[in-house]
Formats: sequence, structure tokens, C-alpha cells
Amino acid sequence: MINKLGLWVCATAAVLGGGSAQALTIKFDYTYDTNGFFNDTRKSVLQKAGDFFGNRLTETLAAINSGADNQFAARFTRPDTGSSGSISNYSVAADTLVVFVGGRSLAGDHHVEHGDRFGLRASRKPPMACKVMM
Repeated sequence: MINKLGLWVCATAAVLGGGSAQALTIKFDYTYDTNGFFNDTRKSVLQKAGDFFGNRLTETLAAINSGADNQFAARFTRPDTGSSGSISNYSVAADTLVVFVGGRSLAGDHHVEHGDRFGLRASRKPPMACKVMM
């Protein structure tokens, strides 16, 4: 049973200026919720919060399309284990903010924590690197 919760949030986004203002899609990725903290009720509450804030964010975000010439790797602290995580050749749709979520028991006096590491890496073509917010 998870009696102490550690939430790490890694948000990855590519920023591109210009364009018309519109709401962002905040996509929650539960891949690293291997301990099952986010049941249907908690997922619903989190999605409502994401929708609330996504409708108020009007930044235009370019898509991140990893491929042969453009390589993007998301690096972060896994919310289920606390160890380093990485996804190579990661792609993100335009106007989308991806948030990795999960929970786990923590040792000690911790009650709630957030991730202390946030890493993005882009390589190869300069235009791709300019799209990635670092």
C-alpha cells in the first residue's frame, strides 16, 4: 500500500513562437505508474486539472518529431522507482504537453515530493535543437 506519495512530473514540450493562441493539450502518461497509485478516480481528477490549465495556456508548441536526422531523448526521474529514466527517439504532437506521472512509497519523513531532475537532449539539425525547450 502506498502510504507516502512521491510524484515526479516531467513535462516535455517544444516551443515555437508565432501562430494563433489556442489551448494546449496536457497528456498524462501513466507508463511509470507501475505501483497503481492512479486509479480511475485519481486519473479523472488529474485530467480535469490538466484540462483546466491546458485551456488557459496559450503558447504555441511545435511538434517534436524524432527521426533519422533529428534525435530527441526525454530524460527524467522515474516516479515509480526514483531511478533515472530515458526514452530515445521520443516524439510529441504539436500543442501538446506530456506529463509522466506515478506514485511510490518513500522512506523517511517525506510526504510529497516532486522530481529534482529534468532533462531534454536534442542532437543533429540546428532547427530541431531550436524547437526544444531546455
